[in-house]
Amino acid sequence: MLLKEAKVENRIPWNLALALAKEIIKKLGLKYIAPDEVGPTMIGRPNCGIPVGSIRQEKSTIGDIDILATKQITESDVEKIDGVKKMTSRGSSQIFFDYESDKLKVERPVNIWILKHMQHFGGMMMHTTGPQMYNIQLRRIAKKEGNKANQYGVFDSSEKQLGGDTEESYYKALKTDKWPNGKQWKEPKLRGK
Repeated sequence: MLLKEAKVENRIPWNLALALAKEIIKKLGLKYIAPDEVGPTMIGRPNCGIPVGSIRQEKSTIGDIDILATKQITESDVEKIDGVKKMTSRGSSQIFFDYESDKLKVERPVNIWILKHMQHFGGMMMHTTGPQMYNIQLRRIAKKEGNKANQYGVFDSSEKQLGGDTEESYYKALKTDKWPNGKQWKEPKLRGK
């Protein structure tokens, strides 16, 4: 099964996806942080795993499992995990693989996003939670102000970080207080709506 197909077909219920994410986080030796524990002012904590993507958005069904790791995870760390079927992609900030849980009787593609610097925690939470079109909208807003927004945060033209250590600071750097609703932070399940 191709990774792209898995995102569309054969979706699983949210609660099963969350249980699968918890299982993987535990096997990686990371401390589990529930998606609803991540508030607007939370800063990164070392050695943690947080379910993100559709799980954090509380979608009723999930295609692939997205996890943000606040510890350097290597390909060899992942390959040691019982249940890893196939590595599908590797990089310095992400590892994608297929995982099958004997306990939960389900197989899913998994994306591990690796946070390298804690000052980018909020930017990485924004990026990995999505949805994608919402993030594109925020990047356009930054560009109109002469800034740049990405998975690391919001930066001015000289590359000085304006926000992104928390999700709230990411929004503040985009000057969302001047938006019609004056929001400083938007719950993940409401993003893109």
